[in-house]
Amino acid sequence: MASFSEIVEIIQGEQRGLNVPDQQVHQLFYDTRLIANGKGGLFFAFSGLKEDGHRFIQKAFGKGVNQWVISDPEWAQWLENKGSQNWVLVKDVLQAFQTVACQHRSQFSLPVVAITGSNGKTIVKEWLSQLLGSDFFICKSPKSFNSQIGVGLSLWNLSPGHTLGIFEAGISHAGEMKNLRRMILPDYGILTSLGPAHEEGFASIEEKLIEKISLFSGASVLILSESLFFRFKDIIVGQLPKIKIQTWKWQQAGTEFIHHFNGMQNKFELPFSDVASLENIGNSISTSILLNVSIPDIQNRLHLLSLPEMRLSLKEGINNNILIDDSYTNDLAGLEAALQFATLQRKAGQDLVLIISDLQESLLTNDDLNDRISTLSSNFNVSKIVTIGQQFSDVKKLKISFHRNFKSTIDLVQSNIIIDLRESILLIKGARIFGLETLVKAWQKKVHGTRLEINLDAMVNNLNFYKSQLPQGTGIMAMVKALGYGSGGEEIARILEFHHVDYLAVAYADEGVKLRESGIMLPIMVMNPMPESLQSIFDHNLEPEIYGFRILNAWIEILKYHETKNWPSIHIKIETGMHRLGFFVEELPALCVILQKNLQLKVATVFSHLAGADDDHLNDYSLQQIETFEQACLILKEKLNQNFRKHILNSAGILRFPQANYDLVRLGIGLYGIEVNSWFQNQLQPVSTFKTTISQIKKLKAGQTVGYGRQGKLLKDSEIATIAIGYADGFKRDFSKGAANVKVKDQWVPVVGNVCMDMTMIDVTGINAEEGDEVIIFDDAESLMKISRAAETIPYEILTGIGHRVKRIFFRG
Repeated sequence: MASFSEIVEIIQGEQRGLNVPDQQVHQLFYDTRLIANGKGGLFFAFSGLKEDGHRFIQKAFGKGVNQWVISDPEWAQWLENKGSQNWVLVKDVLQAFQTVACQHRSQFSLPVVAITGSNGKTIVKEWLSQLLGSDFFICKSPKSFNSQIGVGLSLWNLSPGHTLGIFEAGISHAGEMKNLRRMILPDYGILTSLGPAHEEGFASIEEKLIEKISLFSGASVLILSESLFFRFKDIIVGQLPKIKIQTWKWQQAGTEFIHHFNGMQNKFELPFSDVASLENIGNSISTSILLNVSIPDIQNRLHLLSLPEMRLSLKEGINNNILIDDSYTNDLAGLEAALQFATLQRKAGQDLVLIISDLQESLLTNDDLNDRISTLSSNFNVSKIVTIGQQFSDVKKLKISFHRNFKSTIDLVQSNIIIDLRESILLIKGARIFGLETLVKAWQKKVHGTRLEINLDAMVNNLNFYKSQLPQGTGIMAMVKALGYGSGGEEIARILEFHHVDYLAVAYADEGVKLRESGIMLPIMVMNPMPESLQSIFDHNLEPEIYGFRILNAWIEILKYHETKNWPSIHIKIETGMHRLGFFVEELPALCVILQKNLQLKVATVFSHLAGADDDHLNDYSLQQIETFEQACLILKEKLNQNFRKHILNSAGILRFPQANYDLVRLGIGLYGIEVNSWFQNQLQPVSTFKTTISQIKKLKAGQTVGYGRQGKLLKDSEIATIAIGYADGFKRDFSKGAANVKVKDQWVPVVGNVCMDMTMIDVTGINAEEGDEVIIFDDAESLMKISRAAETIPYEILTGIGHRVKRIFFRG
């Protein structure tokens, strides 16, 4: 760590204000939403295409930050006027931040592994860390911190006790990798893959490869698969002439993984068999061998690997608690990332409880470890701490009023402490050896076993893809109606607010009220307000869509009863051809008269809706609608002395009609990984996985029947599994009698007989299925589209039809 004055010298700012005693910088801040306690932190006011960090200085100031790196002289004056502030003015805040990271990295001579590629970076980093086991004290990127900012934050975690660094590097445009290489300075490099991800930022895949491998220009060794090497041999050898290239290959023989590397052939038993995992583990094993981990140790540790589905996830707990399950990682960097995630989910006034086991891989003394946990707990305003093991057994050392220690997880489960933990966020984190999944299972709310898993990181990826397609100045209104397309309105809204969408939109007032009650502060448009809901809309600062004179007059009546002049804005809907809701163009003069007489009515946006944005055959009609909309906006602009924003495009239209992006676009199904323009589908990631389990398997004879009405007639001896899902969960009766398939053991199998209310039968003959096995209903865009076609419907209906009793599990990574 460095003091503020030392950092000022490092970055050589143009001006500086040193108005408080010099102090050590313990944290680097750039996002006010992740600041729980600003004391001891340094705020970098990054300025990008979409956001200017200087806009958040006042909010950071309110959270206790008093040290700053800025690039706007006006804010330098603002800080100077506040007094008791240390600040430095620079030309480029990002460059200053990376210079600080470079300086911090230069203090350590430990070996460093850098990982890049189109896919697999995070899982290779995690698996490699686990395979290296207790041979090293590792500093690694938290989660997928691999960006221009994320790499610097990862490097800031380096401390004198570390003996190895493992860092990811991700890019999306040419010219970005040189900054990451300058910060990381790797000794070993791993290239995981090369595919279409972020392809839009490069002229060709060859250009992307050259950019990626420039990360390794100063390294001594590059590790990659033999197939990837020979695919791009000339480029790799030409760009990295002085680096030793170490390739590996693999064969699969039954359950054995035969790994060829460095002249050796070794056989490993693996807990998985899919190709992507085999590629990732090949890189991890090869690097472990280079770092002198023995083959027997690698084999022993392979059985303990955390599989990809074991991710930081959000679950509903008993006593109205929310559980954040991070029960498979036990490093300090990961703890900080988990606390940031918990801060994002935390509502005003809600306690944050940290439940943590001994961190067995830490080489810090118990006193130092207690100090680090105390500092992190203070920074994130942790309310209570529950510890398991010996490292934190002295309850006085953690300096927090509520601290309970237990010798084992079983002791904790059997205690009555859960009685004292109500309506809180419980972050559960620790070493696998402590079996904290037992605690999660005990404290998780017992609901229907069928579940919908929502990948928040995938949703952020999709959001960022659409952002990248929009011109500067065009904002995003995110659709979270119908419980966020069935995924869960509050949780989805919170992640969208975190990533700076401009607006949220719901269908009905009660959806907006629920978001307000959960602490969502973004502007929220209500798309189908009823007259009886307008008072509630006003009370909760929601913004109604005004689509006709009846609802307009009702809204005016509501406003008459309120003296405040801070009335919620309204949104004018124009009828351009959807023929659902909205004012016809010929009605606009009369509308303008009313708006001119009622100056308290503030028009936030004027909008319409395309009837066929997803259909090439309706392009002419869509263009006609756009033309009508522009005429309407001209009339309103001429008659009203107000500035309003315009929007007409939904997800389907964003990429197909870029000339009509205007000031806002409405992003809905695209957020959830479905893009009607098939050539862009590979840019999106699947967000939702709908799954259940096998309750029972029966061996039946040919001629027997299955289910109600004896509709499932068996033509041969069969194994029939009953799965815990039915039409009450959203698994439609249309899927009966083989109309739909589900996936068991990576094989698609048909529905047999009629779908019941709570159960469905499937044919698992010949695939060695067992009771308790997982069953996938859909897990990507293709399978969601396939099951939608089986019901002769669209993905919207499938997603929004998933029953409320189906538990939603949110996760990152």
